[in-house]
Order: sequence, then C-alpha cells, then structure tokens
Amino acid sequence: MAPLIEIAVTSVAGNQLANLRGPAEWTKADICLRVPDVLHSSWAEVRLFPGDRELVDGTSLGALDAGPRVEVMLVRDPAPAGVICVPTADGDAAILRARDQSRALTVSFGDENPLEMTASPNGLMMATRTTAGNCRIWSANSGRRIHRLETAGGTVKGASWSWDSQLIVTSSVDGIARVWDVATGRCVRHVSPSSVLPEAELRRRGVPRFDLGILQSAHFAPRDMRLLTAYGDACCVVWADAGMEMLAMLMGQGYCCRFSPSGASISALGLRNIGKIWSGEDVPPAYEFPIKVAFAGPEAEVVFQPQEEIMPLSGNSASVRVLRVTGGGHHGILVGHALSVLGTAFSHSGIYITTYSADNTFALWGAETCRCVWNSGTQRHGVHLVRFSFDDERLMTVNQRGRLTVWQREGGALPDDKRQAMRVRRGMRGVPVPLWTVRAGTWPASESAQFWPIPRG
Repeated sequence: MAPLIEIAVTSVAGNQLANLRGPAEWTKADICLRVPDVLHSSWAEVRLFPGDRELVDGTSLGALDAGPRVEVMLVRDPAPAGVICVPTADGDAAILRARDQSRALTVSFGDENPLEMTASPNGLMMATRTTAGNCRIWSANSGRRIHRLETAGGTVKGASWSWDSQLIVTSSVDGIARVWDVATGRCVRHVSPSSVLPEAELRRRGVPRFDLGILQSAHFAPRDMRLLTAYGDACCVVWADAGMEMLAMLMGQGYCCRFSPSGASISALGLRNIGKIWSGEDVPPAYEFPIKVAFAGPEAEVVFQPQEEIMPLSGNSASVRVLRVTGGGHHGILVGHALSVLGTAFSHSGIYITTYSADNTFALWGAETCRCVWNSGTQRHGVHLVRFSFDDERLMTVNQRGRLTVWQREGGALPDDKRQAMRVRRGMRGVPVPLWTVRAGTWPASESAQFWPIPRG
C-alpha cells in the first residue's frame, strides 16, 4: 500500500483550515471536499508549497510530485459571482463557475426531482421542494443529502431559511407552517394562528378557518428570527422567535408578503387591488397603494431596493410604477416595454433595476432616474427570469424553454445620464454581452437557477 501524504490546509491569511492525510491520487476536489465548511467550487486556486504550484482540476498530488508532506493554500475566487447553481435537464443540479462554465460539483437528486431549490444564507446547503411534495436538505460541499423533512400534512408549497441557516420553515397545504432544526432534521414547532387564538376570536376578526390550502407562504426575516406567514386574502401574521409568539395580525392582505432587506418593513398584496406597507409594528399599515392589475395575486410583485428607498410595482402592465418606500409617494415610472412586464429585480448595489417582459426583451434602468440605460432586444423564446450577480458584474437570464445565459459586462460606461454617472463609483460599468449559455432544465425548476451565496467562515 502506497504511503499517505500529510496535507496541511491553510487560507491566504495563514489560518489553519484542516490537517489531512490522503493518497497521491487525490485531486483539488478531493482536498476541498474534506475541509469543513468549504464549498469547494468557490475556490479559484489551490496552491501547493513548496514550489508554489497550482493544483488544477483533474491533476493529482502524485502528478505534481507532492512529496510526503505538503502545504495547501486555498485562494478564494476574487469575484463573488464565481458560482452558479443550475438545475439540469436530467433533474439534478450543477454548480458551475460563472467565468468559464466549468462544472465544480453535481448534486444528484435521484428520483426526487426538485421543483424548487433554495440556497442557505451561509452558502453551505440547499433545500429542495420535490415533485412528491416533500422537502430535502443537501450539502453543497459534498452533494450528499443531509435530511429528509417528512411532513404528515401533505404537499410542501415552499421553504425559507433563517438568517443564520440554523432553521428552515416549510409551508404546507394543510395550512400549517413547520419550523425545522437543520442540525437534527426534526420539526421543532407547528405555527398556525388557530393554535394561539380561539375560533371565536378568529371569527370576531373576520378571519376564515386556517385549513386546507389557505397558507400561501412562510418566510423568515433577513436579520432576526421573526417569521411571516401569509394566508391569501385573509391576512398575514408576524411571529417572534421563529413562531413562538404572535406579534401582529395584518388583515386583508396575504399574497406576495415580503420583508424588506433590513426587515424593518413588510409588503403585502391582496385580491382587492390594494397593496399595503407595514413599518415596524404599525397596525393599521403605514400606507396603502392601489395595484392596477386584474388580479393582484402571484402575478403582481413588490421588490424593495437594497437601500429601501424605492420599490417598483409590476403586474399585467407594460409600464412599472416606482414608489418611495417611506410614505408611498411617486418616484417615477419605467416606460419602454411593448407588452406586460413579468418581473423586476434590483442590482445588489441598488443602482440599477432590471425588468423582463412578455415582449421577449429585458432592460436595465437607472434606479434614481427611472431611465432605460440598455435594452437586450428581442430574445428567442423570451425571458422568464433575470438575476444579478453579487458584484453586479454579471447577469443571468433564463428563457421559457429553460435555456440559461450568463451575461458579462464589457468595458465602457452604461449610457445613463450624467447626473447619475457622477454619483456612481461602483456597479455595472459596461454593456452586457452574452458570455455562455447552458440548458437549465424545465420550468418550474429552471426558475431556481441562482448565483450562489459566498460561504461564510
């Protein structure tokens, strides 16, 4: 038997990450998979010392004459947009490097085909909602399944991670939100208004029974353990301590309920063409705004700017109104698409808004001026999803046939107006051009394509 090689793994800063022993056949992936809390696809280089040689994909330690003892230094990908999770046509998930489309990891789901994939905030795990109506948790480090979350209440409609990735909440068709401990895979709490308020009190408030099908979604707050559960046209409920205590019941609106990026505000839409914004624990809401759509349910959307200064409202219209988050005043209107706008998103810097439309185009707009700075032109098979990378250097689009395209900015400034350009010191500085394209599976799984969060620690 060949002797094992002693491998000391450190970071660029000199921090000790792991001490390993492995055969000469080990490659870059074999080493990174054994380092705790490391998503190996996020590392740009693995350097071997002595000699300062790079261990590239597919090359073994033995091929580089590593010797009996080596020091390995892991170098992070300099671009936070370095990793993309893509659902594949065969029902698995591929983690790809955005710069060159090379595959870093494949997560095989077997016969548990996912309808939706959600990355944990720390970037180390993913949750999948399967065609069988269950929820599974997978390691993004090894691709192995960690837990099967079995719900006796039937089909899971969605899943949301807590800010620290320690808990996950699932919403089910039986009207109950279940909170799970990620470490053990056990359900620690059932969350429902009917469990804390008697039926007579619910009737007095005009709330229907919280039973089959009425629970629309459940979301954790982005920076604490508050929980938001939404019940269609009935209400949405804010909970403290991951569902331990009811803080407020916000009546009349229970679609598209979202926390703002800081968690200070909540947006909610209802079937009566009215949207509402709650600030803090204000009841009644801070203000209301009309929604000019035929059905203000899932087809409408409210998206907060990261700085929480403005929010665009889209739904069944070729134009998008932009309101101020504080007070709901008019900020501007995005006019330029020929058909209904299907969705909107902000760049992570908050400088740009992107819209994609039924006219098979997507566009970039200046968030401050509401002027169109770039339009993609007609895209074959349309555009079904647009997302920004974490450094705003790249865009991802998915068309109606599940084809994913990564767009990379070119040199030169976006043709925005000079007033805004004077204020912009960072962000997308060039016109996006297609970098590469890949098949991303079929809808609705293709909507789960995402730039992967950067692992912490």
